[in-house]
Order: sequence, then C-alpha cells, then structure tokens
Amino acid sequence: MIHFLKLQKSEKLLTEKAMKKLILHDWPGNISELENCIERAVLLSKGDVINEAHIKFSDILFPDIIAEEEDLNIENFEKKLIIKALRESKTVKEAIRKLKMKRSTFYYKILKYGIKPKNLIGLDL
Repeated sequence: MIHFLKLQKSEKLLTEKAMKKLILHDWPGNISELENCIERAVLLSKGDVINEAHIKFSDILFPDIIAEEEDLNIENFEKKLIIKALRESKTVKEAIRKLKMKRSTFYYKILKYGIKPKNLIGLDL
C-alpha cells in the first residue's frame, strides 16, 4: 500500500485504522482496484494523514449494465445507470444517493438524456 502512495507522489501517512480497513477488504477486483482506492484516499484527505474515513471502496452499483453491452460508451452507460437507479428507488432523492451524485449534476444529466424520473420511480420495486 505504501507503494501506491509513492506512485501518487504522496507524502501522506496511513493511520492504523485505515491500513486495517484496507487489509480486511475482500478486494474482489484486481490490483488496480487497490490503486484506485489509494488514489481516491489521497484526493479525499486534506492533510498529511489518510484515515479510515478517506478509504472508499469502489462498489460497482449495477454490474448487470456493464455485462449487457460490450461497446458501451460513457453516455449510454450513464443514462442506463440513472434509469436503473430511478427504477430501483422509491424517490429521486434515494436514486441520487445511490448514484453518489450531486443533485445539480443529476438534474443536468436527466435533462441532457431526456429522462423523465416520474415515469421511472419504483418500477422495479
């Protein structure tokens, strides 16, 4: 893990709890998942120390969307992700939380893609 901190050209230190959180994680992906996690932690931490709150694991919210298409561009993926989140949520607020997106970004995206949340909320519940 120290190796990845060096790759990030970071002088930051991991707390014992942060290191334990990293060690205890299952790491279902490959080594790049660990590298991405460290990169996020470096960006999230403001000071010289990375604590357990800065360690965020990349949860693929909807892996079935990824499996559906081989040639999935980012805009198609984003649109399908938003639609799926809306269908699996009781409210727009819940969908936004699932997507880990700013509210303003969410509304910009639904306008961009012509998505009508009212027609999708809770369809898959």
